[in-house]
Amino acid sequence: MEELFERIRKDDRGKKKSLLCLKYEEMSQDIFTFFRGTCPRFYREWYLPPPQEAPAVWICGDAHLENFGAYKSASRLVYFGVNDFDEAALAPCTLDLGRFLTGLLVSASSLSISQEDAQALCCTFLESYTECLLAGRVQTLDRATTSGVVQTLLERVEQRTRKHMLEKHVLLTPGHVRLKPHKGKEAVEHVSAQEKEAVEGCVKQWSKHQPHPPFFRVLDLAHRVVGTGSLGIPRYVLLIEGKGAPDGYYLLDVKEARRSSVPSRLRCGSPNWATQAERMVQVRTWSQDAPPALLAELQGKKKSYVLRELQPQEEKVNRKDVLGNRQAIEGLVQAMGQALAFAHLRSGGQKGAALSGELKRFAQQASVWQASLLAAAQPCVEQVRTAYDAFQEQYAAHKRG
Repeated sequence: MEELFERIRKDDRGKKKSLLCLKYEEMSQDIFTFFRGTCPRFYREWYLPPPQEAPAVWICGDAHLENFGAYKSASRLVYFGVNDFDEAALAPCTLDLGRFLTGLLVSASSLSISQEDAQALCCTFLESYTECLLAGRVQTLDRATTSGVVQTLLERVEQRTRKHMLEKHVLLTPGHVRLKPHKGKEAVEHVSAQEKEAVEGCVKQWSKHQPHPPFFRVLDLAHRVVGTGSLGIPRYVLLIEGKGAPDGYYLLDVKEARRSSVPSRLRCGSPNWATQAERMVQVRTWSQDAPPALLAELQGKKKSYVLRELQPQEEKVNRKDVLGNRQAIEGLVQAMGQALAFAHLRSGGQKGAALSGELKRFAQQASVWQASLLAAAQPCVEQVRTAYDAFQEQYAAHKRG
């Protein structure tokens, strides 16, 4: 049988090799990072969905602790919610739940909590999710409606300004403006002339249909090194004219869109999308309180991209903020259960997704499917642990040559 490391490398075909080295090195150091970086393997090899039928919703496809966070909407308000839709697909809601539960159990050691605590937190998450479905009402998760770690996160990011972000990322010299180079994770790296022309061309073509095209004039462009599962996929940071120097410039994130890792056998039909970027943008628009600022689809000759504003208010949940604090983790997990339920409810009725009434009926049977989900997560956790041990050994052998 083909080694796990080789199967993972096949999943990553077409990604930038130098960044894959960084990805695999990080995955070898931490089991939760390994879990984050192996979404295709999770669905294809490790996870066995529970037998109960579940309503089809627009799942984010990669629900875990670090794919929730703060973001600023086009209305300039800051919200908390699911913030990664690369793997979005129409599928049973239990896929999102099962991936989150598995990730929570896998991350127990890195959160400095016991497996017993992690099990209890899984129950908290499911109860929070279920209560929201039963209520059938969508609530905004902002600074006024949250508490604990989530409220602190939102209060912290609301204080940030674009000016401070520009000072960190933009180098102003007489007669010239450019992005500051960085190394390692969060790096900003040089792009080839061919890539630069392709991405700038996409932005220019898209901006022609915007109210003020000169706003989107590209001043500089570079590779952006960020993420885990998607690390190696072409991704760029763009410095654009915006409202002009020195504090009116804007930064954009442009990321190549690829197919979801959720296998077709687990999906509920195959809605037609013109591009993968259309899928990601549309599901995000349906699922969040309000779409992030400047969220849009860009179409190239052979590829599509997702564009959005790079915001000082955007921040994912960091495990280090709750390390060993059972009460803080409980509040965080509860908010994540709410956020996921609200996302599923918001997208109800869109391209085949279940309406709130069907989700409510499903929630009324929670005593059956919650136990089934928890039972299904246990062998999956063992599969992930076994796979992680194998990956560490095989990756070490690969590095030795």
